[in-house]
Amino acid sequence: MKNDTADPSVFAVGDCGTLASHPETPKAGVYAAWRARGVSVNFLVHDLLPVLRPEFFPSNTDITHGASEGVRRRVWSGLWVTLLLAILGFLVIYPVLMLLLGALTDTNPVVNLSHVDIVATSGNHSLFIGGSFDTARLTGGTEAVQAFQGHNTIVTAAGNDTVQIAGTGNVVNAGGGTNHLEDSGSGNRIIMPVIGGFDDVFGFVLQNADTLDFRPALSRTTWDGSNATLGSFLKVTMAGADAAIAMAPTAGGAFTSVATLHASGNLDLAGLLTHSIV
Repeated sequence: MKNDTADPSVFAVGDCGTLASHPETPKAGVYAAWRARGVSVNFLVHDLLPVLRPEFFPSNTDITHGASEGVRRRVWSGLWVTLLLAILGFLVIYPVLMLLLGALTDTNPVVNLSHVDIVATSGNHSLFIGGSFDTARLTGGTEAVQAFQGHNTIVTAAGNDTVQIAGTGNVVNAGGGTNHLEDSGSGNRIIMPVIGGFDDVFGFVLQNADTLDFRPALSRTTWDGSNATLGSFLKVTMAGADAAIAMAPTAGGAFTSVATLHASGNLDLAGLLTHSIV
């Protein structure tokens, strides 16, 4: 504290000090006199025990701490709300975290929740998705995924993966490798592999309003986006009842098989494009 007199009990504007309060001090008008001189008077309560447990303190201690019954009730209510929120968060969030963390290490995880992300970056997995609106990213090894409720997104990487889907609104990107896809649903989107990958596709994908998405694959070629030149990069040939799809990296370049649509029926490039995004 600072002042311009020899008396340390005299305060003036700008003074700052730490004092121990006494119940009689405000009654004597001390604080009012200080404020009249421009002194800022503030109080810091260090201990809530007299408020919360007054039975352990001298009589009226809680009153001298400025705590009425209503104040105590509000303090306790706040503490109970905080405790209940903490318990609720633990009961709801903890199982979800454990489930998703388990998917990282469990080689045969079953996820029946909806609206969750499932990530596995190492090892082989056999995943069953029992929920909807989930996103599964399995990029570690050879992956097997079953998702029959619809509205799920499944992404795998360079392994030889197997993906089985049903329902509607699914998105499948099986990445590289030689993949086995079974679609018994409708209105799903299959992202076709880039050159070097291969998808064996089973199911009535052309009859059931599925969409074949060639945009990522074509972006890896030199195609200029013109429908007039698309036949130099994408072609369809029939092998019995199966449609074989091949792509070339450049106009005039060698074609490489990227997918087979099993039991597709007769199909040419024009028919393929009616079911595709390019």
